[in-house]
Amino acid sequence: MKHILTTPALVLLLAVSLFSPLVSHAQDTEGIEIRPALIEERVDPGERRTFYVSVKNVTDAERTFFLGVADIRGVNEFGAPVFAENGQVTDYSLSQWVTFKEGSVSLQAGETKDVGFTVEVPEQASPGSHFGSVFFDSQPPQVGVTGSGVGIRVGNIISLRIAGDITESMRLREFSTEKFIYDAPPVTFTTALENLGNVLVRPNGLIEITDMFGREVGKVEVNETGASTFPMSERSYQTIWNHDGFAIGRYQALMSVVYGEDERKTVTGVTSFWVLPLMPILTVLGIILALVISFYVLMKMYIAKKLRDMGVTAQRGDSAYYARRYNRSSSRLMFFMFLVFVLCLLGLVVLFLLFA
Repeated sequence: MKHILTTPALVLLLAVSLFSPLVSHAQDTEGIEIRPALIEERVDPGERRTFYVSVKNVTDAERTFFLGVADIRGVNEFGAPVFAENGQVTDYSLSQWVTFKEGSVSLQAGETKDVGFTVEVPEQASPGSHFGSVFFDSQPPQVGVTGSGVGIRVGNIISLRIAGDITESMRLREFSTEKFIYDAPPVTFTTALENLGNVLVRPNGLIEITDMFGREVGKVEVNETGASTFPMSERSYQTIWNHDGFAIGRYQALMSVVYGEDERKTVTGVTSFWVLPLMPILTVLGIILALVISFYVLMKMYIAKKLRDMGVTAQRGDSAYYARRYNRSSSRLMFFMFLVFVLCLLGLVVLFLLFA
């Protein structure tokens, strides 16, 4: 039985190329291979451009693939492109600008051909980014429209930046950690950025982590893969900080990302979190408490032995004073040591509140 890819699979393949950095690898399945996976160009209104993609039949039999084009109207929460329905017009459409010299291409087993298509940008095209996909389908268009057939359908991404009134603007929606208190690193940061402009933006930058004494203890990159944010949409970037050494106390993270091709702009944010290794802390406090109790018990036993050696007992009226005196002394010592234990706990609480 042959392996096939349906439209959802196409979406996954396109997500790799559009919303990650520029890629040179091919779209590759058991049926067809396309190079390049992404065509990204700057064009002017009224300009006519011809592009080529290299198509390879990677099956062991002759295959015919039918050409098509689709618009991308946005992205979902995972950053994957959302395709426009047939006839749906978006602010970022370009499918109506694309024409093919031929509607299909036939390839022998292992054969590779260059397939060209023309993009004619209208004079009145809106400035900013326009997105679409040129795809190759093993089923003819009539079958693909009705949805009655399945087959291999693989495409690349066309991202055109139309010259004109370009707006590059981003806003920080969130910069936070998934928790406020950690037992230990790793710490996961979420940087949510909203693209307020009309072009695709690839933000990148750093998160610098400092401890409660202001010392830098770590630095991690935001959007290391170079993923993009669609115009007029929001996207979250996850960043993980690992710390090899021992970590305890309050930490502050300063995030700074830059974006923009025409002009470099910066977005910053600050957040804080705590690292409190509960098991080591509870272990130390438990040991201290055990030592306090043990010392008190041993002290009581020692005092009782000394009193017995002196022949002093609480029942003897003339000696009761000494018994009470020694017992009061041991009780005061116990109270003092317990007070030290409580002060240790209060110190942790004050430290937490002071730097929270």
